[in-house]
Amino acid sequence: MDLTQKQIVEFIKSAINGEKINLNIDEQVDWESIINLSREHKIEGLVYSVIPNKLKDTVSSELLNLWKKEVFLSGITQQRHMKEMENVLKELNKANIDVLVLKGLVIRDLYPTPTLRTMSDADIVVNESDLEKSKEVLTRIGYIEYKQTPNDFMFIKSGCLPIELHWDLADDHFFKQISKFEEDMWPNILPVKIGEANANEMGLEDLAIFQCIHMAKHIVYRGFGIRHLIDFALLVNKRGSEINWINFLDRCKKYGIYKFVLQVILTCNALFDIEIPKDIEFVSKEDKSYLNQFIDDIFESGVHGKQDFVSSVASEFAYTADKDGGKNTSSFKRYMRFLFPKVETMSDTYNYAKKHKVLYPVAWGHHLVRGICNKDYSLKDKIKFTTETVNVSQKRNDLINYLEL
Repeated sequence: MDLTQKQIVEFIKSAINGEKINLNIDEQVDWESIINLSREHKIEGLVYSVIPNKLKDTVSSELLNLWKKEVFLSGITQQRHMKEMENVLKELNKANIDVLVLKGLVIRDLYPTPTLRTMSDADIVVNESDLEKSKEVLTRIGYIEYKQTPNDFMFIKSGCLPIELHWDLADDHFFKQISKFEEDMWPNILPVKIGEANANEMGLEDLAIFQCIHMAKHIVYRGFGIRHLIDFALLVNKRGSEINWINFLDRCKKYGIYKFVLQVILTCNALFDIEIPKDIEFVSKEDKSYLNQFIDDIFESGVHGKQDFVSSVASEFAYTADKDGGKNTSSFKRYMRFLFPKVETMSDTYNYAKKHKVLYPVAWGHHLVRGICNKDYSLKDKIKFTTETVNVSQKRNDLINYLEL
């Protein structure tokens, strides 16, 4: 970790423990870097909330006012989002549709102030038999179906954050054991209030496991940011005494995320001083040889695994499992396929090569020139892509293999 990352960790540690940051006022703080890293991981408000006034005096007034404004507007957005979700759930209640709420809608209550856990959308799950009726309810109250993925529908409404309507929990392309977890989870759901609306939430142990499944899925594909780790750390810190940790780990073995979860627990302990539960103190003796690489991967990923262009692309190259659960090509071969794709899979711009195979080299040259001239990425990004992608990808693939994901 660099100095900014270490300082961010101190901010997070203070927030988790409900304290003001105890940084020495004379310590070098690059506030612009602190703010930028906070933005990338969507924890601007959490970091801002623990800064004492004497430390705020060391921030330029222009930067501080901008930061304060962003945090204030984010809080307003989150309040409106929760009010809107209360109204949505009330309408689903009227239609006698049972709803399971996920992620931020539940985790936010663990934060010092709920609005500090920002959400970019809302994830809800209904029975597949209630799917059409749920879509009708959302349409009636002004939502529009925006797109469909293999396991959810996204609905949007002007002035509101999107809603992802699920009928199951995850795409088993990335996580083959998700169906086993779902079978075990459904009998344990509990009633919960979202404002004045009724909904359901996972049992506490299931919630902890689902958080880890969600992180495991993301690290396999593109990576996950520090906010996901904060969610888990807060759950352990605030409600860990209510979890049967031996059973928790036994289930993690069953679902195929045991080694990954050990790294998550060790990381929370190393970064945030979260105590390892007494029943599983043996975890502290586990292999820590990949711990720093695991932490670096989290910081490099950003909140949705998209912080750094090269890291983002390299992460996709590192994922080698195909849709049938087998193994595909190496990182280097994927890199070469990216540079020289199968012409038949390329856009209509390259139809000339699809019609005449002799023009394949021309199409690949055309493809490379378009990439070089692409203004969406800086020259620095393009150079890094050329020189670092394969090494970053192979290193990341080594981490994923170690985690047995």
